[in-house]
Amino acid sequence: MAKKYSLLRHKTSGERVVRINKTRELVKEFEQPERFKELAKRARNNARQSQRNELLRSFGLTKTPYGWE
Repeated sequence: MAKKYSLLRHKTSGERVVRINKTRELVKEFEQPERFKELAKRARNNARQSQRNELLRSFGLTKTPYGWE
């Protein structure tokens, strides 16, 4: 499953941006702080869930509509 949001940081300037992967839209922290805050939270949750799913798959579990088996 593809991630919906990506939290990015520019290496030299330190500028933080959330990319909405489906539309490729960039939401910059200093231009839209409230929207950035909400989308950054979603991006962190998305990354955490992706990491957890990868771990469970490495144990040989399969994700079903009823949970992990």
